Formats: sequence, structure tokens, C-alpha cells
Amino acid sequence: MPPEGEITGPNSRIEHGDVTRLEEVIRDADIEVVVAGELLEHLQDPLTFLCQLRRLYSGRELVLTTPNATSLSNVVLAVASRESNHHDHLQIFSVKTLNTLCLRAGFQDWEIIPYHVYFTEMLLRSTGLRRFLVGSPKI
Repeated sequence: MPPEGEITGPNSRIEHGDVTRLEEVIRDADIEVVVAGELLEHLQDPLTFLCQLRRLYSGRELVLTTPNATSLSNVVLAVASRESNHHDHLQIFSVKTLNTLCLRAGFQDWEIIPYHVYFTEMLLRSTGLRRFLVGSPKI
């Protein structure tokens, strides 16, 4: 990994390091957008992480993605006492818990937009009815 980070485009790069110590990882003050995709659910203390982001990058746009605890797929799986959750996840968030985290972290303006997940690996390994259910756009 080069010291300046992994350049992914003319105006973007991926920084590697400890996200609980962002002030040691991100050295560039010209950051316009911080993207933390599928990260929050892996952290022991997501509230402290969000507070750190707000403090260090106030005024910047923040884009977070995380699995939805109350997605239709998880609601359907709950009937069988199951959930769609990776073994590395420490928690799973609903719209309400994400809203509470944003409030407690001190954010002034945010929008939570649910999105549909595609279980590509599961779809490729499935056949018949299971493949239909996994590939259904409604789940």
C-alpha cells in the first residue's frame, strides 16, 4: 500500500488503517466526502466512531451503508428464528437505531435511505424454489 493511499480515481482514494484512530489515518484536510461502506456493523463502538467522524470532518458529506435489521428478508427469516447476518458483524441496525446513533453523535442533518441487497453468491449456489426466493426483488 503506498503511503498516499490507494488511488481509485482522479479525486478519490482508499486509506488503510485503524478506523478508531482516524486522526492518525487521514492526513488530508481536503476531504469532501467520507464513505464508510458496510463498516458500522463491524465496530465495537459505532457511536464513538460517528462522534469522531463528526468532530474530524464537520461540514463534509458522509455516506454510510449497513445491513438493515428490519429488511423484508430479515423479517421473513425471523419466522424461522434466523437472520441474514455475517459472522463478523457485532450488531445489526434498524432505521430507528441508525437515527438514534445520528442524534447521539450530534449530526444536524441526515437522511436514511433503505436499499435492496442482492445475495449474489447465494443465488449462484441455489436452484429451484430457493433460487427464486433468493432472487426475488421483493425480499
